[in-house]
Amino acid sequence: MSRRTDRLEIISIDKLIPYANNARTHSDDQIKKIQASLREFGFVNPVLIDKDCGIIAGHARVEAAKREGMIEVPCVWVEHLTDAQKKAYILADNKLAELAGWDFDLLSFELAELADFGMADFGFEIYSPDDYGTDFELPSGEKQFEQITFTLSREQAKAVREAIQEAKENNQVKRWENENENGNALYRVVLEWEEQRT
Repeated sequence: MSRRTDRLEIISIDKLIPYANNARTHSDDQIKKIQASLREFGFVNPVLIDKDCGIIAGHARVEAAKREGMIEVPCVWVEHLTDAQKKAYILADNKLAELAGWDFDLLSFELAELADFGMADFGFEIYSPDDYGTDFELPSGEKQFEQITFTLSREQAKAVREAIQEAKENNQVKRWENENENGNALYRVVLEWEEQRT
């Protein structure tokens, strides 16, 4: 049966009780990014609390609000859950968020539209073609390599192979201090994509 929770109230942060067994961790860097979000957008995502002001969802938002000097935050009362349901929801809410993905074409378009908005403050890594450079030279002069594994559909894999092969056939591939020809070809494809996107 579907139950609706619709009682929202502004509650003193001092009254809110974190869940002692919260398995979700929050880094200092993440909290700082949430602080940036609070400063830019306000506290627009209420904390979920039980009848005793125990936090069900919103631990990181509450911590960020405390660091921002906020003394009250909007909360939604969730009073119909059993203790077992609360424990299950706390885990499920965090896990379900992890399962979301991105449409990277649309994401790139949206980020390009917000180029002057400072989206890096919220955890997005923004690159331009110049950021890629012409080699992988590190300040120490040492080379750093990574092996990346992708899971692709057959159609996607075919398209990637064709792009790599075309880059090779057009003599667009140079070593960039990397002896793996396929890796260099894929890097060339990425550079061309970035140039066309901007």
